[in-house]
Amino acid sequence: MEFDTKTRELSLSGEGPCLTCTALASTSDKTSFAYVSARDRWPVILTGAIDDIYRAVSESAGTKQQEGKRIIEDLAKLKYELQHDRQLTPLPDDGQPDIAGYNAELEQLGNPSWFNVPWLFAECYLYRRIATSFSLSKEWKSHDVFARQKMSTFRSSRPAVLELANRYHELISQMEKITDDEAEKILFMEMCEVCLWGNATDLSLLTSLTYEDIQKLQGSEARKASEKNIIINDLGKAYDVLKKAKNEGKKTRQVDIILDNAGFELYVDLILSGFLLSAGLATNVVLHSKSIPWLPGTAPKLYEDLKESELVIFKGDLNYRKLTGDNTADTVKAVWDPTTPFTEAIGPLGPGSGVNVLALRTCKADVVVGLKPGEDEKLREMEGGGGDSGARKWAWSGKWAVVSFSSGK
Repeated sequence: MEFDTKTRELSLSGEGPCLTCTALASTSDKTSFAYVSARDRWPVILTGAIDDIYRAVSESAGTKQQEGKRIIEDLAKLKYELQHDRQLTPLPDDGQPDIAGYNAELEQLGNPSWFNVPWLFAECYLYRRIATSFSLSKEWKSHDVFARQKMSTFRSSRPAVLELANRYHELISQMEKITDDEAEKILFMEMCEVCLWGNATDLSLLTSLTYEDIQKLQGSEARKASEKNIIINDLGKAYDVLKKAKNEGKKTRQVDIILDNAGFELYVDLILSGFLLSAGLATNVVLHSKSIPWLPGTAPKLYEDLKESELVIFKGDLNYRKLTGDNTADTVKAVWDPTTPFTEAIGPLGPGSGVNVLALRTCKADVVVGLKPGEDEKLREMEGGGGDSGARKWAWSGKWAVVSFSSGK
């Protein structure tokens, strides 16, 4: 998906309809999470990356040590430029085809500074520039500055991993004996909800080991508690699409999952994939990972392949922002009112695209669509929601989630 900064049009690989927009979430808006990210989050991320390389350099020698010191200097310079609101500079060519696109976009934006730039572009640029520091080296090409953090977090999830594995094994072992569609639907929804939250705190969703017990969860306090912070929930629509394809006897029924994070979140994505296959809701599942281990990238040639999929699941906040063009609302004077239908906001991937889209997203940015009238105002009035500040703070913390579906067939 591409956004033309001059025409304000969003398109997918130059194909299909274009979506006319007026503005993008910008780091210049002090009431937005974009500004908070540039001021607070990104410097901390860069400091962590520098610390990781410093530790690795102390364990190195010779050429690798010298290259490591240069990478530290590069990242320190990037941090300085960010904190002092310097202009974004063209990315050095590391031989990858996306560099030209980044630099062309940067030129179209008029070589903006860090606190006056579209947030979505700036965040992607930040991580892509970090990547060039490694890709232009000889000894550090495969180094992941976030690997230590990923491993530490995943190790802390070990009890949840084992618990979910045991529950999944018991459920799958019974699937051939049970033909209850309602129980299957409930289990599908709960598997997806675990994937949505992507952490160990949500295993209460799978409290039972039999389909009979799972069926009892429908309408229960346990399900209500698990769903109370999902302000849009289209999982039932997604299930109906997969069930319909199965009942029609299609020989090939593919589900594509556009991945987000590693660790426990990836683990539950694999659990969901296994469930879809075991339940016969898919004959094959394709997982789309990141070309750079810390940056969801672009894949312009993927569109035609996705048309053949029964369902394409987009994971995470950044992928949601890409789907909607990161166009926020009211205070930043951008195009999306929060009541804008999701099917409209995703433009060329909406109705008529040939792609069934399901977005699983915990809200960690201002942009949100598909809300009922008055819902945004209600959430703002809650403690920490933003109130009269003009900021949509309720959408920053990851406490709330949206599960949005669009039928493109």
